[in-house]
Amino acid sequence: MWNRQIVDVPKLAHTLNARESMLPSPLCSRPATRIVAAAALMIAAACAGNAPPATRPDPAPEARVGVAPRASAAGAPNITTAPDPSDDGTPFPPAGYANLSFRHSVVTDGGSYLSPLIEIFGDVAIGQRVFIASNTILRADPGTRICVGEATNLQDNILLLALRNSPVPTALGTSCGLRASTLADSVSIAHQATIRNSRIGRFTFIGFRAFLENVVLEEGAFVLHGAVVRNVRIGRNRLVPVGAVISTQEQADALALKSAKESQFQLDVLGVNTELASEYSALYRAGGFDMVTKVSPSPRTSFNPGLWPTLGANVQLLEFARVV
Repeated sequence: MWNRQIVDVPKLAHTLNARESMLPSPLCSRPATRIVAAAALMIAAACAGNAPPATRPDPAPEARVGVAPRASAAGAPNITTAPDPSDDGTPFPPAGYANLSFRHSVVTDGGSYLSPLIEIFGDVAIGQRVFIASNTILRADPGTRICVGEATNLQDNILLLALRNSPVPTALGTSCGLRASTLADSVSIAHQATIRNSRIGRFTFIGFRAFLENVVLEEGAFVLHGAVVRNVRIGRNRLVPVGAVISTQEQADALALKSAKESQFQLDVLGVNTELASEYSALYRAGGFDMVTKVSPSPRTSFNPGLWPTLGANVQLLEFARVV
C-alpha cells in the first residue's frame, strides 16, 4: 500500500530523513520536522497515536490535502496525511508483518514540489520553491548529507549522490556538513545528469547527461550537455562546452566565460521550473497520485494551457513512461 503526505513548511528549509535501519524508540522525542521515508515510518506513526484517517479532500486545486494535522513540536511543520482513492481500507500491514511501505511526500508549503516517483535515501534537506521531477534519486550514504537550495530544480532521471567512501570537496563554512553534496540557490540540473560528492554554487546550470564528481562549481558556472567534470574547481561564470572532459585544474582554468545568452537561458529555466513546482502541487492536491503520474494533464503555466494528452488506441505505456 502506498501512502502520501503533505508537509506544511513555514521556514526556509526542512529535512527529509531516511535511516538505513530500524530506528530506536527515542525517535518519538525528535522534532516533527523529520520525516522517515522508509520502514521506520511505522514508528513515527505509533508515536503520534492511532488517529482516524483524514477525510478525502475537496478536489478543487486550492484545497489542502487532509484535515487533521498531527501534533508537532513548537515551530515545527504540521504533517497531514490523506488516503489514496484506491485504498480499500483494509488494515495494513497484516498481523505479524513489518510495514516497509515508502510514503510519497509532496512538499507544498513554501512552493516546493517533489514528485511521488522520486527516491530519497539518508539525510536530505531542501529549501523553498524546489522542484524535483520523476525518477530522480537523492542518495546520502550514512555520515553524509544532501542539501538543495531555494528555487533549485532537479529534472527527470537525475542522480544526486553523497557517497561515504569517495573524495569530496572541502566544505568549510557550509551549513550542510563537511561530507555532503550541495546545491545552492537557483541551480538547474537538467535531465539525466549525475552529480557525485560535489558543491554546486548559486545560479549554475548543469546540462543533459552531464557527469560531475568531486567538483566545485562557483557561482554562475554553466556546464553544457554530456560534459564530464572530475576533481576540479570550475570558476565563476565559466562555460564547460558540450561533451568536454575536464579533469585537471589547468583545463578548468582555461575555460572561457559564458555569454549573456547563457545567463538569460538560466533565468528562463528557473522561471519555468518555479511555475512547474506550483502547478504540479495544485494538480496533486486536486487528484492525488494519478494526476501526476503516467498519463495526466500538463501543468497550467504561462507557456502551457494545461491540456490532457491524446493517445492513439494502440499506445502501450511501460513502467516508467510519463505523458503530459
